Amino acid sequence: ALSPTALSPTALSPTALSPTALSPTASGGSASGYLSVNPASTPPTTSDVNWTGAEKIAVPNLVVARVDSSGYITIYNGSGTSTVNVIVDVTGYMTG
Repeated sequence: ALSPTALSPTALSPTALSPTALSPTASGGSASGYLSVNPASTPPTTSDVNWTGAEKIAVPNLVVARVDSSGYITIYNGSGTSTVNVIVDVTGYMTG
């Protein structure tokens, strides 16, 4: 798993940022795998981005994910010990 990644701007409370719309992208994976986006410290239950080892181009997906109470998410690399480049664009968030 990647280290938790802060998403909350300092002007907003983390609870105001849940859920958050993200566009995680996998690129250059050394083997087939998947990414799972979850609140920090939450085990992955689904895959959000899937790729095969033959895909060297970027594989994006739109994900709506909750952040934890501190404003963090975890991106889990489900490809075992192989590596992949991960790019995450925050496209929006919901309040209320």
